[in-house]
Amino acid sequence: QLACPLDLGCHSVGKKARCAKMASSSAVRQPGNESILEIVSIGFENYRKNTATRLKLCDAFLVYALLTGVIQIAYSVLIRSTFPFNSLLSGFISCVGIFVFTVALRMQAASSNSVQFKNISLERAYADYVLCAVLLFWVVLNFMG
Repeated sequence: QLACPLDLGCHSVGKKARCAKMASSSAVRQPGNESILEIVSIGFENYRKNTATRLKLCDAFLVYALLTGVIQIAYSVLIRSTFPFNSLLSGFISCVGIFVFTVALRMQAASSNSVQFKNISLERAYADYVLCAVLLFWVVLNFMG
């Protein structure tokens, strides 16, 4: 008997032609054979199916905060000026701050982290988030002048 190098179940000499035909038909999926697009689409599909709606909402807000900070910095680079610097710094710090607070809220709201945050209810986590956000925006408004 001749063993097929692809291990397709054709272990005899008489079935060698079938083994070559099966190997050339790309019916074999090797573990490292996926393209980047396949990996991303599988990951997005798993995210869509397995993530709660409130976590998706947090993730959408995280993307918004990230893009807002990037746009502010890109604008200051594009116009080659940081005038007024306090306003630029305040806007960027508020984006970073709200991003960090939202990540903390997401961590506390995820059911997979219920062991780490067993003493904190979802209502308390949200109240902490709102209080910290109000305090952050108050500091940012005072810093702008």
